[in-house]
Amino acid sequence: MQIDGGRAERVKPSAPHHLTFTPAGVDLHTIIPQAEFTAAQILQSPETYRDLAAEVSSPIDFADFEPKLMFNDPQMAALIHAIVSEIDGGFVDHLSVRPLNTALAVALVRHFHGSAMRPLAAGRLSGERLRRVLDYIEDHIEDSLSLSELAAIGCLSPFHFSRCFKRSMGMGLQRYLIRRRIEHARRLIVETDISLTDIAAATGFDNQASFTYRFGREIGVSPGRLRRESA
Repeated sequence: MQIDGGRAERVKPSAPHHLTFTPAGVDLHTIIPQAEFTAAQILQSPETYRDLAAEVSSPIDFADFEPKLMFNDPQMAALIHAIVSEIDGGFVDHLSVRPLNTALAVALVRHFHGSAMRPLAAGRLSGERLRRVLDYIEDHIEDSLSLSELAAIGCLSPFHFSRCFKRSMGMGLQRYLIRRRIEHARRLIVETDISLTDIAAATGFDNQASFTYRFGREIGVSPGRLRRESA
């Protein structure tokens, strides 16, 4: 590894899941021999940290963020593993990856600033804002909804909105959206003869495989089996 044109170092992880962090603007040159180990690279947008800075109990001093090679942090390793699992599973949902990315940012800030840094307490969405968001979800159930899009409907930052939504509904936004999509799909399967491929598209799933996987997890039977049993 070589940071900002400095002296190159050969660094080997002494344990699984060791991490390397490089702040924005720092040039890191890395050569990873494939036979030795595999690596995952997560690139975070500055927007993630701008949103976070307005929602935490103490100021974030980004000057304290410095390159760090091969360190161990079980919480960050678990979050990275969860993000990679979402991608490797082929069922990437931005509403699940975005909160994981934010949680990773929180863990990283705590790593440099200490555990005293905590998110500000989240309240509930007002009845009017909550109804606007829920109505929007119903009207756009077939669309690939994003956290930023729904947060704008709720007039809050994405980070604050996701926590307020969970307090208001008793479940996370991604969980709620999946339930509504599955319920719409179940009704179409039972009450219409629309093809399963078209139902998947009409309820916001990226592809048939993702639809079948999510539907089976929620309902306990595959879409095809439910249709046969309802015929």
